[in-house]
Amino acid sequence: DLNDIRRHPTENWSNYQRGVAHFLQEAGHRLVGMDAVLTSNVPVGAGLSSSAAIEVAAAWAFAGLSGIEPDRVQIARLCQQAEHEFAGVPCGIMDQFIVALGRQHHALLLDCRSLAVQHVLLPATVRVVVADTGVRRELAGSAYAERRAQCEEAARRFGVPALRDVTVEMLITRADTLPEAVRARARHIVSENERVLNAVADLRRGDVAVFGRLMNESHRSLRDDYEVSGPELDAM
Repeated sequence: DLNDIRRHPTENWSNYQRGVAHFLQEAGHRLVGMDAVLTSNVPVGAGLSSSAAIEVAAAWAFAGLSGIEPDRVQIARLCQQAEHEFAGVPCGIMDQFIVALGRQHHALLLDCRSLAVQHVLLPATVRVVVADTGVRRELAGSAYAERRAQCEEAARRFGVPALRDVTVEMLITRADTLPEAVRARARHIVSENERVLNAVADLRRGDVAVFGRLMNESHRSLRDDYEVSGPELDAM
């Protein structure tokens, strides 16, 4: 019932669509109801943003049937809000942005503060291979919320709004003042932000070898400092 959209206590999969419909209407859009079947070739729980894919697909379906044209940034933001408040996951914005604003043959550089985006063309020789480890996870049942809280604690200890405001030099200078786990999480975020900017420059130069080394460094940081890898992914 579009006039009384509530979070379902047991059918968790439906809360993504419920939340999207709710926040589209909260944004002032009048929706038309629908009977729909959802199919997808995105593996669930494989770290490929399947929940964001469901949210954005639902948003475009409602928009198309209802004759409304929300912009892509609005779609991404309200889908994130749906995941926060209906699915109960305090996710970031990256998944929704890449699903809503992704472009073929391009990487997407997103500034999570300003929400400015740049599409970065992949060199013609690059092929992206997606491999499934077979290990299933979901943000709602993972350590995502714990990692986020640790990063927020690190930012508070540095006296900044977010870890993007911490430089490598600042981290080195004050590393010993942070609890071990918080220090490791901060080290990953600060170094990863630097790697992202370097990776964009490498792609634009067509230097895929250096870009590849940065990808390997990123995985080691995720494994050792952020501790979100596993033996199957490490083997790949």
